[in-house]
Amino acid sequence: MPRHRQPPRTRQRVDRCRAGMWWLQRDCRRRERTPASRRFHGRRRRRKAAAVKPVLRGRGDEMSRVLSLLRRVEQTGQGAAVFVRGEPGIGKTALLDAVSEQASRLGFRVGLGKAEEQNQIAPMAPLLAALRFGSRPLLSAEAFADLAPLYRQQLWLVDRLASVLEEHAMRSPLLIAVDDVQWADRLTVFALRTLPVRLADVPVVWMLSSRPDPAGMADEVHAVVRTDIPVEVMDLQPLASSDVELIARDRLGAPPGERLVRLLQGANGVPYLAVELIDAMLVEAGRADDDAATGGEELPGPFVTGLRGRLHRLPEEVRRVLAVGAVLGRSFRIDDAAALLDGISTEDVIRLLEQAMRADVLGTDRDRIVFRHDLVRQAVYADVPHPMRTILHRAAAELLLTTGDDPVAAAPHLLVSAVKNDRRAIDILHRAAKALRTLAPVTASDLIVAALALLPRWDNLSLRLGEEAIGILGEAHRTREAMALGDDLLENNFSNEDTARIQGRLAWLLWGLGRPDEMSARLESALALNGLSAGTRRHLLSLHALALSRGTDMIRAEQVSTRALEEAGRSGDRSAEALALRALADIALTEGRVSTALEQFSLLRSTGRSLDVGEIMTLLLVDEYDSASRLILLSRRSADDTGISYQIPGLLFAQAVLDFRNGRLDEASTGFAALTALGDGPPHAFQKAAKVVMARIALHRGDLQIGRELCGAVSWDATGEPPEPRQVIMWGRVLIAEGKPDEAVRLLLHHRVLDDFRIGFRWTEQPIGIPDWIVEFTDAAAASGHHDVAVRMARLLRCYAERNPNSHLISGLADQAEGLATDDVALLRRGLEGIKHSRRGLLEAGAWEKLGYALLRRGGKAEATQLLETAGDAFQNLGALGDARRVQHAMQAAGLRRRRRTSAVERPLSGWEALTDTEQRVARLVGEGHSNRSAAGELMLSPNTIAAHLRTIFRKLEVNSRVQLANKLRDEKRSAG
Repeated sequence: MPRHRQPPRTRQRVDRCRAGMWWLQRDCRRRERTPASRRFHGRRRRRKAAAVKPVLRGRGDEMSRVLSLLRRVEQTGQGAAVFVRGEPGIGKTALLDAVSEQASRLGFRVGLGKAEEQNQIAPMAPLLAALRFGSRPLLSAEAFADLAPLYRQQLWLVDRLASVLEEHAMRSPLLIAVDDVQWADRLTVFALRTLPVRLADVPVVWMLSSRPDPAGMADEVHAVVRTDIPVEVMDLQPLASSDVELIARDRLGAPPGERLVRLLQGANGVPYLAVELIDAMLVEAGRADDDAATGGEELPGPFVTGLRGRLHRLPEEVRRVLAVGAVLGRSFRIDDAAALLDGISTEDVIRLLEQAMRADVLGTDRDRIVFRHDLVRQAVYADVPHPMRTILHRAAAELLLTTGDDPVAAAPHLLVSAVKNDRRAIDILHRAAKALRTLAPVTASDLIVAALALLPRWDNLSLRLGEEAIGILGEAHRTREAMALGDDLLENNFSNEDTARIQGRLAWLLWGLGRPDEMSARLESALALNGLSAGTRRHLLSLHALALSRGTDMIRAEQVSTRALEEAGRSGDRSAEALALRALADIALTEGRVSTALEQFSLLRSTGRSLDVGEIMTLLLVDEYDSASRLILLSRRSADDTGISYQIPGLLFAQAVLDFRNGRLDEASTGFAALTALGDGPPHAFQKAAKVVMARIALHRGDLQIGRELCGAVSWDATGEPPEPRQVIMWGRVLIAEGKPDEAVRLLLHHRVLDDFRIGFRWTEQPIGIPDWIVEFTDAAAASGHHDVAVRMARLLRCYAERNPNSHLISGLADQAEGLATDDVALLRRGLEGIKHSRRGLLEAGAWEKLGYALLRRGGKAEATQLLETAGDAFQNLGALGDARRVQHAMQAAGLRRRRRTSAVERPLSGWEALTDTEQRVARLVGEGHSNRSAAGELMLSPNTIAAHLRTIFRKLEVNSRVQLANKLRDEKRSAG
C-alpha cells in the first residue's frame, strides 16, 4: 500500500506566495532534494548539454511564416498572434520549441508554458508558468510574489500582468507561447482573450497551440483577438514521407532500410508515431547502427510500434513507477513518486526511471520528470486498473496535504477517488472551493457541488454546504442550478430558521435575474414561518422591501421599506439598513422622484457601504455632472487602493454615459468598448446596457447596420422570453431612423412598454436615465397618426417633470413632448429654452430641429431655415453625422437653401485633426514613452480606457504600434515647427 509519510525534504515558502498561487510553488520556495535525486538530475543535465538537438523536419513553411511575423513585429512594434492547431502527436510542441529558440536568437524575450489536463483546476497556471520560464523570466520572483494579494481579483490581476508585460515590451520584443491551450483553465483563457488586445500596440507575439475544436478555448481566444492584431493560423498537416525518412536518418545516424521505410508509412505522417516506431526499434536492436534499425529482418512480429506494446515490454517494476507518475500528472518529482511507492527506496526509483528514460518514455524538465508526450501518459494511465488508480489518487492527495500544499492542489485527486460520506474529502473539496471562489468561481462551483454530492441527503452538513453552494453557483452565473439546488434542499425537514435562510438566498438570486414577483412570493412565504430569529427576519424584511420596489404597488413597497429601515436602525443591523435604503432609493426612482432617491443614496453611503453606482447614475438624471464626475474619480481611486474590482464595470459605464450626455460621442464609444471587453462568462448588466447605448451612438452617426447589430431585433412573437423594455425602445429607434415611425409606435404598444409607469423612470432599465425616448416616440406617434398615443406619452413625461420641479431639462423635455403631441410651437419654444440650461448638446440640437420642422409646417421658411441650419451645425460639431445628414435631406426636400455655409469645421476621418482632445492627450503621453498605467494616472482614467483610446488613435493616424505613433508625432512636430 502507498505510504503517506512526508518525504525527507523541507518546504519553505514566500509568505505572499502561500496566500494564493500554490500551483507555481516551485518558483517561490526552496525544496531540498535527496542526495540520490541531486546526483540523478546532475547526470541528466550533463547529458542534455552534450546531446545534439534534433532538427525540425517538414515544417519549413510554418517556420518561415512565423519568423517573418516575428521580424515584422520587431520592425513595426505591433503585437501579433499565432494559432497552431493539429491532432495529438502532429508536432505542435516541437514547432513551439523551435520558434522559441529562433525568437530568442532574434532578440526576443521568451516565455514558454504548457496547460496540462490534470491541472485545469489551477487558475492561470500555464500563463504564469510561461512568464516564469527560463533563467531570465518575464515575471521575476518578486513580481510574482506581488501578484498574490491580487489573486482574488481577476481584473486587477490581468491588469497588473498587462503592465508588467508592457514595460518589458517597451524595451525588447516578447514571445509568449502556451502549449495545449485546449486544457487551459478559464482564468488563463480570460487573460489570453484580454492581454493581446490590451498590448496590441507593443511588440508582443502570442503563440498558442491546441487540438482542433471549433468550440474550444483557442478558437474562443482567436475570435476575440483577430480584429485587433495580425493573426496567423496554422493547421499542421501530416508530414510527407520524405520528411519522415529524414527524421529516421536523424535519429538512426544512417539511412533507414526498405523495411523500416515501409513500416514508417503506417505512421501516416504523424511525427510522434514515427519517432516512437524508430525509437522502439532502437531499443529492440540495442544500438543505433544495428541492422534491425536500418532495415534488417530481426524486427519482432508483434506490433512493436504500438505504444502499449512498447510499454508492456518494460519490466513490471518500471511500469509500476510509470503508473504512479501518470497519476501524479504529466510532470512529477522523484521524491513524490518514491513517497507513493511502498518498499522502494529513492535510489531504486531512480534506477527504474532511468530504464523508462532509455526507452524514451520519460524525460526531464529542470528538477521534474516528464512524460515525453501526453499520449504516453494517457496510455499509461488508461492501463492502471480502476481500483489501483483510485488508491493512488487518494494517496497523492494525502501526500500533497501532509507536505503542506494548498487544498486546491489535492482537489483533482479527490474528485476521482472520494467515496460517499468521505468526510475528509468533503472537507478538502469544500476548502478548495472557498479558496477559488473569487478567482475561479466556475471551478469553485464544480468543487462545492462535488463535495455536496458525497454527503447523504439526511446529513446535517448538507445544509451548510448547500447554502454555500447556492452562493458560489450564483457567482459563477449558474443561477438555474443554484435555484434547483435550493429547492432540493427545501424538501428536507429543516427548521423554520434554516428554511427561511435558504429562501433568502434564493430570493437574492431572483433579484439578480430580474424576477421581483417570484422573489416577493418566496420572501412572503419565509416571513410567515414561526420562530425566526430577529436577525433573519430583519434580513428577509429588507429583501422583501427591495423586491416590492420593482413591483407596481409603491404604497405597500414604501410601507415595508420604512418598517424594515426602522427595525434595522433600532438593532444596529447595518446590512439590513443598507438593503432598506436601497429599496427606498429604487422606489423614489420608480416614481420619478430623483431628489428623494439622491437623499436615500446619501444615507446609504453613511452605513459604511461602498459607493453605489446607482447614485452616480441618479446624479446624471438631473444633470449633476460635476458631482457625478467627482464620485467616479473617488470610486476609481478607492478601487485602485483596495484592489477591489467588482465596481469597475459600473464605473466605466457611468463615465461613458457621462461622456455621451455631454455629446462626446468618440469618448463615450471608447468607454463602452472598454467595458464590453471586460469580464469572462455571461455578460453582466452593464455590458448589456453598454451595447444598447452604443447602438444609439451608431444611429447618431448614421451607422444603421451597426445599430441593428448591437441592439438586436425584437420579435413580434408573443411566445418565449419577452424582450427587455430598453431593447424594445432601442429597436423602435432603429425603425424611426429607417423612416418607419408607424411601425416603431406599434412595436412599443405591442410590447406594452407604456403600460408600466416605471419603465421610463428607472435607470437600470433605461440606462441613460432621462426618458428622452418619450420625446422621440411622441414625435413618431404624432407623425404617423397615433395622436392618442402621443398625448399619452406627453402626459407621462409631464408627470415626471412635476415630480422633479428643479430640473430645467426634464421640464423642457415635457414641454417639447406636449408641443409635439399638440403641434404647439409656443410649447416647443419653451421646451428649447429649458433644454438649453443643460449640457445636453444632442438634445438641444434635436430641439432646434423639431422647432424648425414645426415652423416649416406653418410656412415660416425664413426662421425654419435658420433653426435647421443651427441644428445641422450642432449635430456636425458633435460628430452626429447621421443626424446632420437627416437635417440636410429634410431641408433639401422642403426646397430650403442654406443661407450660410456651416461654421463648423468637419473633423477629418484620419490624421492628427481627427483626434479628439482626449485622444490627442493620450497620444502625446504614449508618444513620450508613457505606459498605459502611467498615462492613466496622468489623465485620471483607467488603463483599460487608455487601451481603448489607443486603438482609436492608431486607426485615425493609420499606425499600428507605439513605435509608429512616436515616429508620427515626431514628424507632425517637425512639419509644424
